[in-house]
Amino acid sequence: SLWVSHVTINAGSGDGVAVDDPVIDPDGLIGAISEVAADSAIVTLLNDPSSGVAARDSSSRETGLIGPQPGSPGALVMSLVSRPSEVRVGDLIVTAGERDTQNASLFPPNIPIGQVTSVPSTGSAGGTIIVAPAADLTSLDNVQVLTKVTGG
Repeated sequence: SLWVSHVTINAGSGDGVAVDDPVIDPDGLIGAISEVAADSAIVTLLNDPSSGVAARDSSSRETGLIGPQPGSPGALVMSLVSRPSEVRVGDLIVTAGERDTQNASLFPPNIPIGQVTSVPSTGSAGGTIIVAPAADLTSLDNVQVLTKVTGG
């Protein structure tokens, strides 16, 4: 299957789009703006090796970092999970958002990222969770860029 990790959208700096703005579709997070021109922008998708999103399990509240699963472009992996045994198959993974000034996130909290499909077995070294993306990264139609609010 074809692995696409960047898409071009028909909105750019003239529309208020800036580098690092989050991009969503109706199902959830798809990525972030990586390059901007006056009337277009490039979105780096969640499945790109350079991608990384602070994430949280909406049930257990365990946090980690979402990135692509090597060798499987249709799946994501949540790494750096301190207690993977607390995470269950079927749990919704969402953006963690800002927690404090040292761990600031580009992404607002609670945007759906995906659903847990696999957790390490008990006794496993663990720390990683397999996640199916909420959005179909291979079939994007309408997307929305979350631009920063400025002014008062």
